[in-house]
Amino acid sequence: MGAVVNNVVAISVLVLYIVLFGSYTRAEDDPAAWTSPQTLVLAGGTTLGIVLQGLVLLWPLGRLGLGLKLKFGWRGIGLRQAGKVAGWTLGTMVVGNSAYLLYGTIASEATAGRQELANGGAGVAGEYALNTGQLIAMLPHSVFVLSLATVLFNQLSRFQHTGDLDAVRNTINSGLRTIGVATMFGAAVMVVLAGPLARLFAGSGPTAEASAGAMGQIVAVLGAAMPFMSIYFFLGRVFYAEEDAKTPLIMQSILSGSCAVIAIVLGQLLPSTQIVFALAVLFAVFHLISAWLAHVFAVRRLGDYGAVHIADSYIRFGYAALGAAAAGAGALWLLGGYRSGGFAMASIPGALISLAVCGIVMAGGYLLLLKLLRVSELDDFLAPILARLPGRG
Repeated sequence: MGAVVNNVVAISVLVLYIVLFGSYTRAEDDPAAWTSPQTLVLAGGTTLGIVLQGLVLLWPLGRLGLGLKLKFGWRGIGLRQAGKVAGWTLGTMVVGNSAYLLYGTIASEATAGRQELANGGAGVAGEYALNTGQLIAMLPHSVFVLSLATVLFNQLSRFQHTGDLDAVRNTINSGLRTIGVATMFGAAVMVVLAGPLARLFAGSGPTAEASAGAMGQIVAVLGAAMPFMSIYFFLGRVFYAEEDAKTPLIMQSILSGSCAVIAIVLGQLLPSTQIVFALAVLFAVFHLISAWLAHVFAVRRLGDYGAVHIADSYIRFGYAALGAAAAGAGALWLLGGYRSGGFAMASIPGALISLAVCGIVMAGGYLLLLKLLRVSELDDFLAPILARLPGRG
């Protein structure tokens, strides 16, 4: 509910901004030249959304009958432990965000190289393509994994608090297998439909299709590796459930430090027009490495949580995802998604229609194959969704 309110406020603020100041144009709307009213509308509106997101939660809390009361004073509220966890968490954020600032600086070098090419290098991925491609590729993770991890985090915290490590391991096992149902399909969608997805964000004009092709390459590379990032994210929540924020900082430092060094080397060795695609490949490789690293730390802390069983499940998900990908690729080929000027890539409406058609084909094929392979995790994934349908208990 809180997130819905925040999103409604954010959308309203953007509409208000466009009404007051007009839509964004690259030539005229450099953020460095924004006026105070422009900054106030965006910053104030964003803050208002966050405040309302928190306040609206007071209503469902009151209906739960928890008997919550205001407590003045600092004793007994756990600030010492919370501050310790917050400090390590802040360190993790600083390390990760510092690395991404570096990646952005390296990716920006592609801009100069693109200007020297025909059509402004529309067919070469730049910093915008990298940032937008990452956001697109993360959609399955953001929609499914974050939601499920939030629910399971409470279970993990409870089991960690009571010292029931068997229950912790079982929750990790079932959680990773359940999110795999969504992330493996999401990876197939990102690889097959990368072109039409990118077309939605490539704008209009004579170079839009070329820009979509360059961005689509980024989406496909990052999307294929996104299930590994989801595994890393979920295993990281296991340590936070134990109120151990130091281990995630160690993992983040290892990953960000080594990836940053390689990114700097690539920036020095490669032509500027190849840097962004190389960074996308580097990120994809490190998503895989991050899953392995988190697995190593989790096994050292908790012992075997059934990784072989999880790997077997992901292989079966992969077979179903490959079948769905083949069906989706065939549908996209019929819609002209693999030829210049084809229906799926020529316009944004064409891309939307193609995404809808191919998405339905892929979803149907994936569900059918999961049923044929007798994948029990599908029932675990669908149960919370079906329970919310009218007439279902």
